Amino acid sequence: MMNLEERIKAFSQLGHFFSDEITDDFAEKLKDAEIKNPWFTEENTKAAIGAWAKLLTSENLNAWLSPYHLTDSLKPKNVLIIMAGNIPLVGFHDFLSVLISGNRAVIKLSSEDKTLLPFIIDKLIDIAPEPEDKIA
Repeated sequence: MMNLEERIKAFSQLGHFFSDEITDDFAEKLKDAEIKNPWFTEENTKAAIGAWAKLLTSENLNAWLSPYHLTDSLKPKNVLIIMAGNIPLVGFHDFLSVLISGNRAVIKLSSEDKTLLPFIIDKLIDIAPEPEDKIA
């Protein structure tokens, strides 16, 4: 089980991935997302990714979490997240909140957005395989 510091590190590395040049496989997912949901224009999706790239730093995550006094000794709870599909990555904050707090995310993807979040989850698992058992 990852401790809070390891979870922060994993998400900050995901932020680095977001801030890097978009890879071919990521660009393909962006195009696929736009085909499936015309509201997910490349411009809007890149704006959402860019915003998360700026937010997902160790400093920002630590500042956000410091008032909550999270402990790693708590028994993880299953938290259902019903994702909206009207804005690119609109449910990412819920996903982040559940995982960073040490709980298990049970996700119901929007029929309008079944591309971006699964791709991002795969990237997070590439960075740190342990969250895989925390996502359903």
